[in-house]
This record gives sequence, structure tokens and C-alpha cells, in this order.
Amino acid sequence: MLIQDWHYQLIGTIPEAIAMVALGTALIKQKYSWKKILLAGLIIGTIGFFIQQTPIKYGVHIPIGIITYMLTLNLVLKLNILKSATASLISFTLVILAEILTVLVQTRLLNYSEEQLLNANDLSKFLFSLPPLLIIIALAVIMQIILHRKKEDKD
Repeated sequence: MLIQDWHYQLIGTIPEAIAMVALGTALIKQKYSWKKILLAGLIIGTIGFFIQQTPIKYGVHIPIGIITYMLTLNLVLKLNILKSATASLISFTLVILAEILTVLVQTRLLNYSEEQLLNANDLSKFLFSLPPLLIIIALAVIMQIILHRKKEDKD
């Protein structure tokens, strides 16, 4: 679903990027403060937003986003490039799986047609895109809680 209105893109891109940083770092068991996670996510989300505004073919933004994610984790969080790549690929994979799952639920269980999803106005497209975002945010929060509790138990 391509959302044309930049307001909706920005509102969705920034929280998704922050959640992806929180999720990716937790999955590779690297503990960071929320301040650093927010900073890295804000940088990734801002760059991702500007990438979406460029006139490149849809789909090309994904590998550019992965590279941006990797470099930002490496530069901002001082995470080695292998761990950055792992966090990036796992996070992007989980986002794509959440989006696939959501579209399947919307089309198969809720009986929305693909045309309804693709031809909706920007507000509707934004609302249709909220469930995968909420799934990723919930996973990120749960994984961060688990990571912080395990680290505290060891101390």
C-alpha cells in the first residue's frame, strides 16, 4: 500500500523505525538505553521517510533501508557490522511477516478486497497499515523487557 500523503508516511515511518531498532537490538541481545534506541530509530526513520519521498521504483527502498539501518546501528550504537546486519535483516523480515499476516487477515477473514486496500484514500491506507506497526511495537517492547530482566537477573 503506497500512502501518498507525507503526513501519514512520517507518522508511520518514525515509530516503525524506533520499534525496529528496539526489536533488532533485543533479538541480538544487545542492551541499550531507550535514549540511544530512540536516537537511532529517529535517524533511521527520518532517512527512511526521505527515501520514500524520492522517485525511485517501489521496492528499491527496502535494500536502501536495510543499508541505512545497518550503518546507523554501527555508527550510533557502535554495534559491529555483522551484528548490525543481523539485527537489520531479522527486523525487516519480521516487519514483512507482520505485514503479510495483516493483509491475509484483512483479505481472508475480514473480507476486504485487494482493490479496497489498494484504492483506499490515504487515511484508510494508514489505518490498514496500523496493525503490523502495532505488532512490531508490541514485539519490540516484549523483547526489550525480556532482555532487561535477563540482564538484571545476572547482575
